[in-house]
Amino acid sequence: MAEYIFKKILKEQNITDIKVISRGFNALGDNIATNAKLALKEKGVKVRDRKSVKLKKIEKNTLYVVMNNAAKEKIKGKVISTSDLIGIDVLDPY
Repeated sequence: MAEYIFKKILKEQNITDIKVISRGFNALGDNIATNAKLALKEKGVKVRDRKSVKLKKIEKNTLYVVMNNAAKEKIKGKVISTSDLIGIDVLDPY
């Protein structure tokens, strides 16, 4: 969901030089949850079918934004958490 929301915000702000992708530590190739689709639709976010993708390689020149400090500990490199940005962790339902 965060990927879709962030892409919408960037588009609304006419920001085109930032690439946003979503990866998970435990992603199994599942489709986006129906509840997530409905919540995004209610927010006016266009959603297409998408399967979860596992994070496989840490790129040296990439800034990673993770949902919580626990995830931050798993990545070595340029990484910040939502807590760093907005003062709270985002709970991971998985």
